[in-house]
Amino acid sequence: MNKRWIFLIVLLIPAVLICAPKKKPKKKKVTSYDIPKEITKDLVLEPRKKPYTTIGFVIKKGVSLTIKPGVKIEAFEIPGEEGFKKFPAFVSIGTLKIGKKKSKKKVLFLGVPPLVMLRLGSKAEIYNTNFFIKSWKDKGASGSVVDCEISSEFIFTFTVPKTGLMKYEKTVFRLGEKANSRKQNFMIEGSVEKGRKSLSFESCAFMSIYDEKTKAFKMSEYISSSILIFGKKVDLFVSIKWVKLDAPKLPVASYIYFHNQRDRKLAKEIAQGNKGLNLKIAKKPLTKFKKFTVKPK
Repeated sequence: MNKRWIFLIVLLIPAVLICAPKKKPKKKKVTSYDIPKEITKDLVLEPRKKPYTTIGFVIKKGVSLTIKPGVKIEAFEIPGEEGFKKFPAFVSIGTLKIGKKKSKKKVLFLGVPPLVMLRLGSKAEIYNTNFFIKSWKDKGASGSVVDCEISSEFIFTFTVPKTGLMKYEKTVFRLGEKANSRKQNFMIEGSVEKGRKSLSFESCAFMSIYDEKTKAFKMSEYISSSILIFGKKVDLFVSIKWVKLDAPKLPVASYIYFHNQRDRKLAKEIAQGNKGLNLKIAKKPLTKFKKFTVKPK
């Protein structure tokens, strides 16, 4: 081999090394998690650079979990589980505190959407937080959920607490594209006897998905008609599942926007025959929450 060829080979070696495809580093499997599965003593999560990791947790009775503004929580699937069981569950039997009123920073949830359950007798103080979840089940908690955006793939359940008041305020509840049509996706359970002294929705909106192709909301999801009693200033971008409404002992005044014209007409007729229900029907939406859209394919 002459000197000329040796010289060319020496020149080409660096170029080959530069152009050679780099192997992507394998993602490390998370084997330990920052948030314990069972929270048995008061726990406060302070903001930090790295997200707190979790595969779900249970806040025990008499115990509180406080998640401060600016905290990031990354949820993972439960190893070895399949189907619905693989999704992390955030369960509170004690007290769950998330965010702060009028804070510029929000709590950020990343990763796998969790199932959220507030058990009977638990307490919740949730402010200025956005959730994207599998399902939301309030089984009789008391407290406040204020300035939140809660987007669920499947279902919302709200239960009248046996003691105390659960107040949802300035909050939007959205159903995702995977929600089951022709089903009651917004469940309101329990007695209406105490009216908004037990469960209250004020300046809230309930939304189905919005289709940009048809320029219309998907109105095939339903909310219980008892929202007429528990809702003070509410927008309904879903249909109503009509059930018999027994007037609460204390008359309530409800101000509601019905996107469904049929429901608007029926609501007027029902309100006329129910002395305990003072219903005012809004001509335009009462809130300014953004809608979830499906773009044309």
